[in-house]
Amino acid sequence: MVLVKALRHAERRDLVHRNVAALTDLRRSRRRQGRSLAPEQARQLLAASQEHSLGITVNLGLYLGLRPGEVLGLQWSDIDFKERTLTVRRSLKRENNQLRFGPPKTSGSNRTLKISEPLASALCRHAAKQEFQKVAAAELWHNLDLVVATEVGTPVDPSNSRRALNEYCILAGIGHWSPNELRHSFASLMSLSGAPMEEVADAMGHVDTRMTSQVYRHNLKAVVDVTESRLNSLFAD
Repeated sequence: MVLVKALRHAERRDLVHRNVAALTDLRRSRRRQGRSLAPEQARQLLAASQEHSLGITVNLGLYLGLRPGEVLGLQWSDIDFKERTLTVRRSLKRENNQLRFGPPKTSGSNRTLKISEPLASALCRHAAKQEFQKVAAAELWHNLDLVVATEVGTPVDPSNSRRALNEYCILAGIGHWSPNELRHSFASLMSLSGAPMEEVADAMGHVDTRMTSQVYRHNLKAVVDVTESRLNSLFAD
């Protein structure tokens, strides 16, 4: 596709006589099929991870649909416990083999989300555990205000976060799942609960519902119920 555009540009300037790249057969590749945790699997994973130091990453992924980098870049100052809100302002990224904080993926990714009671409780428990870590680390503690941090307060490497999630999945007996699949699960479970797709897209930081519905949302219903369809009244005698 890049060559077609480049040679088309050259054609218009008489630099080439023919756009040979346009003769190729560009077959559309099949999009990799995503997947989502079922409600029971999500409950099992939350239960298996709640006592572990990085278990809060599971809560943030399933309850809010945050990107893995947004989870690892979250600071306590981004959370307002009084108003029960969480604001996404940054993301942890690996650049030139170094961990760096930067803006979220897109401008629409800067968003403020309402925190549910279970998530607020999980965050409070996590904060209490982190206070013990601060005392144990003493002068070695790095005061970066990170919600998800190592035992000395530094950023958690994404590979370690993935490894921890795999351990929780094994404990829960649900097989292997990746941090990004928690985001897929959020979209699918929200849809299953009846949330409008526009609401799900806004929560995930998408500019519209196309990406949300086509990539992240997966049907969790074994049977699609159309018995209450509006068509019934149209077809009725």
